[in-house]
Amino acid sequence: MKKLAGGVLLAGLVTAGAVVAAPAQPAEAMVCGYSTELEKSEEGIPGWIPIFGGVTWTGEQQVAHWGNCTKAKQKIKIKYSGSSRVVCVTPGDTRLGLTKKAPKVTGAINLGKC
Repeated sequence: MKKLAGGVLLAGLVTAGAVVAAPAQPAEAMVCGYSTELEKSEEGIPGWIPIFGGVTWTGEQQVAHWGNCTKAKQKIKIKYSGSSRVVCVTPGDTRLGLTKKAPKVTGAINLGKC
């Protein structure tokens, strides 16, 4: 298989001499708008286990994201528990913050262009 420009795979089918081009699937597609996902925790919880000594437990945390699928900056309102703020985000994925730790992100809405 050969990869062509624009993320298209060229799969040559010998049967009947046909060549078929199909779009390559990205590893993870970006979600447009507000979404949450689990990420590995960057923070460790230190502890002590008598046999093993000092250890650090890590886990996952839920993180809010905004996917701007346009080619222009978007103005969004990020909602927190008890407050909100308006920001401009560039095209692509923007990490908004944690959903379980203060300040807890509870949602976001699109307000238009910046």
